[in-house]
Amino acid sequence: MKEKLKKLLARFDALNRRERIVVSVAVWLVVLFVMDTLAITPAQRQSGAMVKAITDKQAELVRSETELAGLRSQRAQDPDAAARARIAELQKRIAVIDDQLKNARTQIVPPEKMAGLLEQLLRRNKRLELVSLRSTAPESMGKAEGAAGADKGAPAQGKGPAEALYRQGMELTLSGSYADMLDYVVQIEQLPWKIFWGRLDMKVDEYPRARLVLNVYTLSLDKTWLSI
Repeated sequence: MKEKLKKLLARFDALNRRERIVVSVAVWLVVLFVMDTLAITPAQRQSGAMVKAITDKQAELVRSETELAGLRSQRAQDPDAAARARIAELQKRIAVIDDQLKNARTQIVPPEKMAGLLEQLLRRNKRLELVSLRSTAPESMGKAEGAAGADKGAPAQGKGPAEALYRQGMELTLSGSYADMLDYVVQIEQLPWKIFWGRLDMKVDEYPRARLVLNVYTLSLDKTWLSI
């Protein structure tokens, strides 16, 4: 293996400057393709599936609470055994969804901890340079109208309206080698809390160093901008 590597390096050294640049760029493009195929795309796909599951549950919670408010209003005007049975069914369903959402939230990184975790991982790799780190505007994942919207004159009893879910994000710009960037991405994936992947853009500054713009986010019930 060492002999083969020596021969390859000797052949590379024998190339003129223009040929070396062409070969270096080709190698770097292959490296980027491998990084995207093995690390980034699977992580983005997994993140998307989890976000969809959470937002679907949140939407189901809103629908159930809205229907429950309407039935309570109807029962107040005209008590009915079928309405009472449906109310009991909805209350059980809402409790189940609440538990599922609470469990999902325990797996997601809290917004106030995300910046610290990302910087902590960077400190483990001195070869990676943090060019910039900024928070991005919170994005609503679908506004929850809540149960009160079903009948303004009949507020829901017990729970309030379902809360809106927000995407709280950060954008990091890093400078370093492919290997160090891949290691950083893998470390983020291995965190005990889930951080979701957004946009990822990599450009070669001067081979073998590149610049990586990485957008990551978490989910929150709070619309407040993340502090850094």
